[in-house]
Amino acid sequence: MGTGRVALGHPALDCDWLTVPVLGVRFLETARAVSDQDLVPGEAVVMPSPINIFFEKRYSHNRLASWLVSMLAITWLCQTDVLAEEPVERAVLKGANGGIYCLAFTGDGRTLVTGSHDGIVKLWDVTMARESAKLTGHSEQVRCMAFAPDDKTLATGSGDKTIRLWHVASGRERAVLEGHDGFINSLAFSPDGKMLASGSQDGTVRLWDVNTGKERLSIRDFNVHCVAFAPDGRTLAWGNGDGAVRLFDMATKETRFTLGHSGNVVSIAFTKDGKTLASTAADFAKLKVTPSEIKLWEVVSGKQQGVFKGHSGWIFCLAFDASGDTLASGGTDDTVRLWDVATKKEKAILKHSNNVWCVAFTANGSTLASGTTDGNVKLWSCPKER
Repeated sequence: MGTGRVALGHPALDCDWLTVPVLGVRFLETARAVSDQDLVPGEAVVMPSPINIFFEKRYSHNRLASWLVSMLAITWLCQTDVLAEEPVERAVLKGANGGIYCLAFTGDGRTLVTGSHDGIVKLWDVTMARESAKLTGHSEQVRCMAFAPDDKTLATGSGDKTIRLWHVASGRERAVLEGHDGFINSLAFSPDGKMLASGSQDGTVRLWDVNTGKERLSIRDFNVHCVAFAPDGRTLAWGNGDGAVRLFDMATKETRFTLGHSGNVVSIAFTKDGKTLASTAADFAKLKVTPSEIKLWEVVSGKQQGVFKGHSGWIFCLAFDASGDTLASGGTDDTVRLWDVATKKEKAILKHSNNVWCVAFTANGSTLASGTTDGNVKLWSCPKER
């Protein structure tokens, strides 16, 4: 489900559609133009929008009445999330016992997976906003997760020092990867799905063969909080507890650049084109909370491109939308903030009642999910750029 931008017509525009509120409806799979093939007389469908827009096929010979109804409907749409300038909250997923540490969408955006303090992995039907399955096996909090590119395998990392691979369709555990001597803080699949990178409290970054479950490489660093592959798979980035972001060349097995922060680098994210990396840090050593900032880096040169400031506390999570034009961040000031990458300005503030630990966009950027310390996940519908 995502926000559908709907153009309402009337007979003056050779359109036979009028808007009426009806019940007992059928969902369309994607946001698109409604045609005669979508309905039979008297039937209704719901466009994929957080606030349902109902369409019923009716033929009217009263042009004035049709025009008035259409104008009223357009006015209503302009006051709702469908044509909103900012994301609108459309659902809250509840049920976790403890904070939500991590979340991830499947590629089609229909399923959201969450990992929480209670050690349980939950799958949610995004369309219906309800739990659809539960995966159990970890004995401590689920701190990180990642989907393989084909969405068939889910990797989860825990405070129990293990990584588990799950077959998504069946919910069966495929393998348990052991070797880390500390919390698993972050996971990332290579773009071809053959390798899995993990970052741990034990100060290592490890690469695993997904097919065999064997460890292929271990790189010693310091309290690794986050890992991410560039979209082309040539660069692996990670952030550590000493303020460093490292860009590691997968071919030469050497560090290309080391980028700097003050404090623990807790989150990093690549744009879809791989040209830009965002990073943020939290200085846990200071008794007084120092507001985090977000830095943007040019991947090819390692040069800093900009800084985002606005959060009043630590930032814990970052995520780019599909276009790379918008960056989401969440943290201890109980907000998610959306940033315009081009102008380096804040676009929106999404308020929560607790600290935000994780954020994720669907692949098409239509939905944003945010997880908080109270165990809730909010789903936000994001307007498309006009």
